[in-house]
Parts: sequence; C-alpha cells; structure tokens
Amino acid sequence: MYVIQDINNRFIKKTVDNKITFTYSESLADEFPSEREANDFIRKMFSKKARKKYRAVKSENDLSVDLIPLKPNTSEESTANLQLSIDSFDETIHVRLDPEIEKYSQKLQEYDGMILDIRHWLRDENTKLNVCQGYQVVKKLQDIERARAACKKELQRVSALRNNVRKACQESVSFEYEDYKNRQIDDVRTFIFAD
Repeated sequence: MYVIQDINNRFIKKTVDNKITFTYSESLADEFPSEREANDFIRKMFSKKARKKYRAVKSENDLSVDLIPLKPNTSEESTANLQLSIDSFDETIHVRLDPEIEKYSQKLQEYDGMILDIRHWLRDENTKLNVCQGYQVVKKLQDIERARAACKKELQRVSALRNNVRKACQESVSFEYEDYKNRQIDDVRTFIFAD
C-alpha cells in the first residue's frame, strides 16, 4: 500500500465530502493499492506547479504481506497462533484500558465522597445558610453531579469496550459454525429424487 506525503511530512486524507485534509499520522492517511494509483491521485487533484510538493511513499503500516499465509497451518498450529494472538491482545487491553478504568473509578469515588461531605455538612444543626449561600451550595452540588455523570459515562464506555473485546476473544476460541437450516426445501433428498 502507498500513501501520499507532502514536503512537510504530512499525509493526505480525504474527508467525507471529498475535501483534502492533512494528518501527521500515517495510520490515518488514505491508502492506495499501488504507487501508480497514488501518483494518478496527485496528478488529478493538484495543479502542475503544486504536484512537486507531493510524492507517493510505501506505507510503513502495510500489513498486506502478513495477511497471506506462507504455508497452510495445521489445526494445532492455528489454535496455538490464535491463542498467542488472544493472549497478546488481552495483555494490550489490560495495559491500555485497566489504568483508565481505575482512574475513572477513583474519580467517581472522589465525587461520591464530595457529595456525601456536603450532605453531612448541610445536615449538621450548626449549619445556617441564607438564600445566597443556599444557591451556592446547590450550584456546587450541581457542578459535582454533572462532573460525576460525565466520569461515570466514560467509566462505563471504557468498561464496555474492555468487556466486549474480552468476550469476543473468548468466543473466537470456541467458535463453530451453526448447523445449516434449510430455507425453502425441508427435505432436499426427497425434493431431488422424488420422481
């Protein structure tokens, strides 16, 4: 695969409405199957003078070679390779997402503690508030509740991602095709040989 790079080491990426944008991340750049197609894109999209600023380069993220097996794997090799991939993937998920989950969990506990502290302070018989102070208390509680809600949403999002990825990994180990269910012909043998 090839990508298009400009003289400032930025890569070309087209938006949904076919406008050209730039990114410094090669993994986000538009890819072309061949150098010729990338050069054709440059020729079509830019004036002759501007074309000098762009060049087609081989993508460092080109995984197409890895997708073609060099030799057929045996069932045991496939299972072992799959298990290694799953273990590696699970470790990556653990390293990347578990700290995020821990961070959001601790922040959620902090917000809960702050809310309880304010409630207990309000309940104290020595706490006397005028209207302005009452508003300030309610406003502070509102800010904390909103921050807590945003934190809880992120915690649930990251937890759902981790759990769904782990579930998919577990299901891939024991994956089996379901038995075929006939759609139109209930008994194919009878249908074919009935005459």
